Amino acid sequence: EIMTQIATRKTKVGDVLKHEYMPTTGYCRQEVTVTVAANMPVGAVLELSAGKYIWVVKANVANAVAVLVDDRVYDKAAGDHKLVVLVRGPSQVGRSKLAFADAVVSADINTASAALAAKGIEVVKQV
Repeated sequence: EIMTQIATRKTKVGDVLKHEYMPTTGYCRQEVTVTVAANMPVGAVLELSAGKYIWVVKANVANAVAVLVDDRVYDKAAGDHKLVVLVRGPSQVGRSKLAFADAVVSADINTASAALAAKGIEVVKQV
């Protein structure tokens, strides 16, 4: 039954996270309070607002500071939950699996990518 649940989830951690240096140290990831929104997937690009991580909207892509990497998000109702996010590098995430709260264009993704790069999170082309 668990394998069936995993197979039906849209985006998995392995789809988003391409490389993480020193993953066993917990250095790149933190468990933080994320305000979960409807349909928020693994790969959601997050910004920090009032001490909580929220899903970035188009107008705020320059504020991107983290990427959601916790598949427990699929089991959470809308609201505040403790989830694991990628908050710093050195790490790499795949560009095509990043998710935003509303429609974005390539220039918006480039802006978010630059903001994430400042945290050591490199956004790379998916191959």
